[in-house]
Amino acid sequence: MILLEEEEEVCFDEEFEELVQRADRLHAAGPGSWNEALNALICGQNKFARRGAFWWRMARAFGDMCEITEDKSERLIHALTGKESAEKGLKWRSCIRECRKWFAIICLDYLWELQTTQHQMRNSFSVKRHLEQTLATNPSDPEMLHLLGRWGFAMANLTWIERRVCNSIFKDYPTSSVNEALQYFLKAEELQPNFSKANQVFIVKCCASLGLQEELQRWTASAQKLPALTAQDRRVQQDLERLISVSSRSGGSTLLMS
Repeated sequence: MILLEEEEEVCFDEEFEELVQRADRLHAAGPGSWNEALNALICGQNKFARRGAFWWRMARAFGDMCEITEDKSERLIHALTGKESAEKGLKWRSCIRECRKWFAIICLDYLWELQTTQHQMRNSFSVKRHLEQTLATNPSDPEMLHLLGRWGFAMANLTWIERRVCNSIFKDYPTSSVNEALQYFLKAEELQPNFSKANQVFIVKCCASLGLQEELQRWTASAQKLPALTAQDRRVQQDLERLISVSSRSGGSTLLMS
């Protein structure tokens, strides 16, 4: 990939700074402000299209819209546009980490459930490559380790039919296991304890799948204590509650939820 005009990234522009600060503030304010954040960025698209810091925020804004949009066709449009925005931002080295991050989040959180197995696998090649390239420059990045764990968990949980589809389309496609995914989540937790409720809930999912009852109880108790700060946190909180409910009904034996 060719990296373009980095000097444009370091030129201070008061109007641009006001825009990104507004977008960050509206994103942090929660779902009620996400549509306004997206509209503000769209208004600045023509003027600031040559800035990587613009594009990863645009990707984030479309990801936010996926969270609050119920219609599947609209969510797919948001997700595809967000993925495209993240890809556009990869031209600028200074923002490549954030663009890779949001590319992975959009592919794993939204496009995975909205697209066909063929599209899932094509995206999975790119997701893994971007995450591994980012980790190569910073092996101690807990967010990238968490995302690699989520990638591995998704690949490990392909259905038998999905695996048959992959084998019929691709000569080789990336694979993983629940244990490999667990190691990424544990490494992220080791580097930055309690940094993410989602990370701990995925540890719980892995322990449930592997039948690690002692670790399952410990991580479930820990995950319950952490606040749900992000959209991903809020989504996995529901997963955690379902898992606890299933465990309670089954007298303590745990089942893995989807």
